[in-house]
Amino acid sequence: MVKELAWVQKGVNNISQFNQRQLRSFFNRACGIAYNNPEVLFFITEHLLKIEFEKTIISREEVLHTLEEKILINDPRAMFLRGRIYESSDMTGDAEALYKNAIDKGLAIEVVYPSLSKLVLGQERWAEAESYLTLLVEMLPNNVEHRSNLAITFLRQNELDKAEKEINLCFIHKDKVNKNTLASLHLNRGTVLQEQGKYSEAKYDYEKCLAIIPNHARAFLNLGVIALQNRNYIEAEKYFKRCLEINPEERTASVNLAGIYLSSSNEEVEKAGWELYEKRLTGTTNILTFPNKKIKRWSGEDINGTLLLVHEQGLGDTFQFIRYAKLLKADGISCEFQGPNKLHKLLLDSDLVQNCISDGERPGDRIEYWTPMMSVPLLYQGVDSDTGNEISPYFRVSQDCDLKWKKILGKKGGQLRIALHWQGNPEHEFTISRGRSFLLKQLEPLSSIINLEWISLQKGLGSEQAFEGVFKDLWHKKQNIIDETWSFTDTAAILNNCDLLISSDSGLAHLAGGLGLRVWLLLPWISEWRWGRTSKKSRWYSNHRLLRQSKKGDWNEPISRVRNLLTSSISNQFNNDNESL
Repeated sequence: MVKELAWVQKGVNNISQFNQRQLRSFFNRACGIAYNNPEVLFFITEHLLKIEFEKTIISREEVLHTLEEKILINDPRAMFLRGRIYESSDMTGDAEALYKNAIDKGLAIEVVYPSLSKLVLGQERWAEAESYLTLLVEMLPNNVEHRSNLAITFLRQNELDKAEKEINLCFIHKDKVNKNTLASLHLNRGTVLQEQGKYSEAKYDYEKCLAIIPNHARAFLNLGVIALQNRNYIEAEKYFKRCLEINPEERTASVNLAGIYLSSSNEEVEKAGWELYEKRLTGTTNILTFPNKKIKRWSGEDINGTLLLVHEQGLGDTFQFIRYAKLLKADGISCEFQGPNKLHKLLLDSDLVQNCISDGERPGDRIEYWTPMMSVPLLYQGVDSDTGNEISPYFRVSQDCDLKWKKILGKKGGQLRIALHWQGNPEHEFTISRGRSFLLKQLEPLSSIINLEWISLQKGLGSEQAFEGVFKDLWHKKQNIIDETWSFTDTAAILNNCDLLISSDSGLAHLAGGLGLRVWLLLPWISEWRWGRTSKKSRWYSNHRLLRQSKKGDWNEPISRVRNLLTSSISNQFNNDNESL
């Protein structure tokens, strides 16, 4: 017994200095006594996770097999360690189940929740991460890492004041943390300040981070974003490239740099942007659901079977890039679509695809290749940046649906019927895209123009504003029926019976563009790459008119331009629509 305790103590004290042979010997002996003393095995497993299995001669599978033996299968600590091994192998579903089982079996939550919270943070499940981290912070109020992570969950849920409060509390203990943690604190506080629009203060924190760790890739990334938010494209490009020199796998830097190139009017630069934009698919990503079947990804080769176009990111992205199905069909390539059910009928009615399946549904045997929707512009050789104007419209409204809404809406109650949409998906409004929506109240200067009929196409968040202010008494007499309509085929038919859509940058603006309808698009001072940098017309939609903020955060000036345009349009019925703004 004394001898056994001696080698255990020696191993525990010296494991970091063990060579591979000594580590193997220690592991084998720990397995031999696991029935009576599993703690040694647990200790070695923790060590292997810390140094990474790839750097040792002991494999994950070997350790898992030992932890899953009959004597340990129901041990909560063994369950937890198995979960960590699974997570290190990107088997996050199995890891999460084991973490929760370990808690059910009695393992303390302060042991499990740090790993569980990091797992759900990595999957951007912000509310769940918040619940775990709130408990951890209550139990361990001086733990800077947990509190900093809690601040990030608030940040990502747009609770910026709470995020700022938590991250500032972390700095109370700044003298007790190592330099890596201190650098992370400055980075996280800078991120919160940046989202609040406090760019100078954010820049100070990023520079403090770099003073501690000069090659901190994410600090350069965030400095690049600040430069971009200030329309300093040259400086932003420099920072993003510096970030990628340090960490070539930094996906966000690649995507942001791609956005700079894609917003350019230079064809060669734009092509480089599409190539770089492919980086959005690297690493662990939740922007799309991969096909539920092993299918080759299309790289531009000839296709004998059918190509599966897979929805990614927001609805507006599919509304914009499904246009390529029309081009592919013209070249003899049949397409099917994988994505949200609510898009299926519109795509089928428009004869863009042969069939639609939901995310997670198994594709049929006729599918030969698949591609993410936004990878097609790069792969479809010979398609220039003006193709969008050449093939629009590509959505169709069925005759029955169009007649149904023509009957519901009746004759116009004014000279022009105008649809309004002011709020995009708030889950997509962060950092560069923050501030692209506006309040309906800000459109009230338009309400005094006579001989106009107004329709609200706002759904979900933001729709409550339709019942406030002056517009509440101006909506179409059938607005209540419109409000109950959630189908995109019906929305397309309503738009088809309007003279104009005035909208924020949202999916609805892309839907109307795909129908070939007139859209006046109100854009923030920094718009997304697809709208270019300064142009008043869109390369993607010939009937889009782009009205940009001339001052950051100020909607009054572009809305004033809308009012002037509307006033003149009543008399000329948009005959001068191509005139300069």
